[in-house]
Amino acid sequence: METQDKRMEEYMPSGGVEVKAPMGKRRLWIVFCFVLLIMSLMLFDYIWGHSKYMTGGVGGLFLMCVTYISFQFLLLYFFTGRDIRALRFRIHWRITGVFLKKPILLKYYRVMLVLPATVLGVLPSIHGLCTGNPTCYAVGLVLFYTGAMGDFVYLWKLLHFSGEDMIVDGEEPYSAIVFKGTYINSDKM
Repeated sequence: METQDKRMEEYMPSGGVEVKAPMGKRRLWIVFCFVLLIMSLMLFDYIWGHSKYMTGGVGGLFLMCVTYISFQFLLLYFFTGRDIRALRFRIHWRITGVFLKKPILLKYYRVMLVLPATVLGVLPSIHGLCTGNPTCYAVGLVLFYTGAMGDFVYLWKLLHFSGEDMIVDGEEPYSAIVFKGTYINSDKM
């Protein structure tokens, strides 16, 4: 256990600013996105004239979550320089996912927050809407709303930091420590 703690200390520079996203606003986002989901499904019905949402039930939702987490893992794996020890998988009662133990540049972390929602949510929704495929449309909307709500609130909190700053995930969900890029030697990381 002590060797693992020593390895962690080499990753963590001293100092930094702790950033937390308020999860009280998340409940408001859930209601807003649920209403937006209903309205977008009504728009789909209006355009295509039918309501067949064959999303596959609970198994489909589980598969969507696994796909989303796998996509985030691959992004973080490549952004950390293929260092699997810099990542940890954590299940928390509010969030499940991959978290950083090693600081990376904030610009890569922002890409990790935005890209899964875009690739797995927005693009399939647009494809489903344009082709009239209700399954693709519903899957895209579910992945976008479930995956992006917390990520976009968190991204909003990180916008005022420079892209050259370093970030490492905190112990709480949607919390991190941002290290200013002026005093970190990123060659050692």
